[in-house]
Amino acid sequence: ISQEDPFDSLNETSSIDDDYVFNRVNISMLEEMIPEIKWGILLGYIFDYIGLSSEKMDLNIVLHCEKYLRQMVVLLNRTSPRTVANYLTWRFVAKYLPYLDIHFRRLYYDFRREVPNLSEERTFFARWKECVNLVNDGFGMALASLYVKEEFGEELEDEVKSLITSLKHAFVGGIKLQTWLDSDTKILCEEKVLAMATKLGFPRYILDPVQLDTDYSGLDISEEHFLDNILKMNRYEVIKELTKMTRTVDKER
Repeated sequence: ISQEDPFDSLNETSSIDDDYVFNRVNISMLEEMIPEIKWGILLGYIFDYIGLSSEKMDLNIVLHCEKYLRQMVVLLNRTSPRTVANYLTWRFVAKYLPYLDIHFRRLYYDFRREVPNLSEERTFFARWKECVNLVNDGFGMALASLYVKEEFGEELEDEVKSLITSLKHAFVGGIKLQTWLDSDTKILCEEKVLAMATKLGFPRYILDPVQLDTDYSGLDISEEHFLDNILKMNRYEVIKELTKMTRTVDKER
């Protein structure tokens, strides 16, 4: 890998404006916009992997980074396949070095001190804190369930609900006193406030072990292989996010 990584220059081309400018496109439109990438084949492989029908490929997607993709294609066209392969291999290795033994972690931290990643957290935690963070990231709802059962009593819940109700009524009372709103607008504002749903503390399904288990179905964790567990958790999170494309929104979760 050369000291000057050509792919790092892509970070400089992705302006803040890219985050706010987006197009709503389907796969056919995407292939017309950026034909150098075989989107149908790529996304078809992903859909097959997660068990989604290829018919779902007519879904509309939100494209936030058209400028980035166009410039990436230009860069790929003038970069040797060997360099691209080296870059992808290095990115994979660098991502998972912190999850190997102490020798590899020292190499990683030494490297990061010399070549800092400005978008990466620079605080290095004690090993036990890293483990706690990993468990929380991967099994947040399971930990939340344990915490709620241990610390979140019904009395506290009733108290907070009462507080929310009082806030709503106080807000409605304030609306009635406003002289710059006409009567119809005041009525609409009051209806809006009173119709607001209350989401208190945690989703109820985490108290049901059966429903909670469905959140982690397909995730097989081993007591012996830490790195393998990290890979499985990352793969599971990606699949879980992708399968949301075809599900209706559950407002209770």
